[in-house]
Amino acid sequence: MANINKFRDRNPSLRPAGISKYNKNETMKTVLTYPLLETLPFQSKININRQNLYTPKPLTNDLYEGIYTKVKGLINPPFKSLFQNIKQELNGRIRDGSLNLPQNIDKYTTCFGKRSISDTCVKELVSPDKTPGQVLLESEIGHSLYIKTHNDYFPGEQINRNYENPPINKNLIWGEKVVSDPEGGCTKKILKWYNQSELTAVNERQARHKFSTRPEVGTVFAPNQNINFVPENYTFGKVLKKDLFGAGDLMLNCRPSQEKIKLKEEIAHINQIRTSLRKRVPPFPFREFLQCLMCEDDGNCGWIPLMKMYKISKAFNIHVEELKLESLMKRLNILSQDRMVGYKLFVDMINVNDQFPALSKLHDLPPECLTFETTYKAATNDMNRPLKALPTAGIPSWYISHGDLNSETSMRTIISPNIFVQFGLSHRDFFKPHTRDYINELFCKIGVNLPNDIFNELCDIGEQQDNSGGICVETFRNLLDHLATKEFQSSNS
Repeated sequence: MANINKFRDRNPSLRPAGISKYNKNETMKTVLTYPLLETLPFQSKININRQNLYTPKPLTNDLYEGIYTKVKGLINPPFKSLFQNIKQELNGRIRDGSLNLPQNIDKYTTCFGKRSISDTCVKELVSPDKTPGQVLLESEIGHSLYIKTHNDYFPGEQINRNYENPPINKNLIWGEKVVSDPEGGCTKKILKWYNQSELTAVNERQARHKFSTRPEVGTVFAPNQNINFVPENYTFGKVLKKDLFGAGDLMLNCRPSQEKIKLKEEIAHINQIRTSLRKRVPPFPFREFLQCLMCEDDGNCGWIPLMKMYKISKAFNIHVEELKLESLMKRLNILSQDRMVGYKLFVDMINVNDQFPALSKLHDLPPECLTFETTYKAATNDMNRPLKALPTAGIPSWYISHGDLNSETSMRTIISPNIFVQFGLSHRDFFKPHTRDYINELFCKIGVNLPNDIFNELCDIGEQQDNSGGICVETFRNLLDHLATKEFQSSNS
């Protein structure tokens, strides 16, 4: 073989691939000449399998083949470029180099050129007999030469571009300094997982269901990632219309001002115009707009008709709401009563870079609701008033012993209600005058049955005590207690 004893065989058990066909008597002529089939010493035998032959398609009874025929390719062959035509003409031909050679030179056996001198074999170049350390040392020594010849640099090595005019300092550092902790404290925090609890193994189908129906920590709830199919900063839901009056307007002692609401709408409209002009690309030409307005000023007085101002504004694509704009210009003294506009003040009003004209004070409160008192004066006003004319603070206390009963119960009854209060009864029900039949029926229901003579006697005494044309429940109960006490004393004596 051609490579015998030239390479170190590190696995002699593995056989080399291929078959050696080296022949000493073989020349270039015998290699390039391929014998024909007729000159071979053996007889060729071709085995043909009749079963694998392509069976011809049976002809149909229809004489017409249809539109899918091969006639189109024969009549209109595909177009070929000049290069394709030349390439097909040279197929199968070899350039004959014997035309420019002398006649007595054999073109098959003569070799031209100079024989190469073999200095080092391939074995020493591929696998030299050197240690790895020796190879690294030689590569370090010759690294400067490789930089000059092959432009070969180590990974991370600075490239020397040989700048001479102007010279450059090799110690310069490009870019911004990274704010980092040299001790690695931030890395420790980053590598620490936020959830230190034990992990729980769940079903894959259950985890997929939770991912599609529940939001992750710190993310917006987006089932099936539908947030990716809407534009950025998209807002869901309906636009909430603001109330006509706010909480601060309704907490005043007077009705809210309609004039203040109109002023807010007018300022919102002019701010919308100023913002749209500021965001225009290319920038809005305020100087050209002012020059066009000045051309309409015939008397050089600084005022032009309102309709001309609207016409020029539409030419510069400034669309306004006329009612709101005219009302605001009247407040700012830009629009006169004869509908003339101060165009310089108008340009300053719509230009964000200029100062907005000063608004006059809005009297949104009526005079009767206005108070101009200091905190100290408001605190001392109560001290200067006569105390006798002021009512007593709180609800006065009323007791049962008083001649007149109040319509409310006492604080003690409210804090710790008794059984009567729990059933909706108060002292008014006990001291209300009733008829004799009502009193008799009421006490019979609770099990107190009295003879008619004793009952009538007690009712006569009670009516005299109440002196109200009837008898109350509390008076009749006290009379029963007095009667029971007498009977108990007489029985014990």
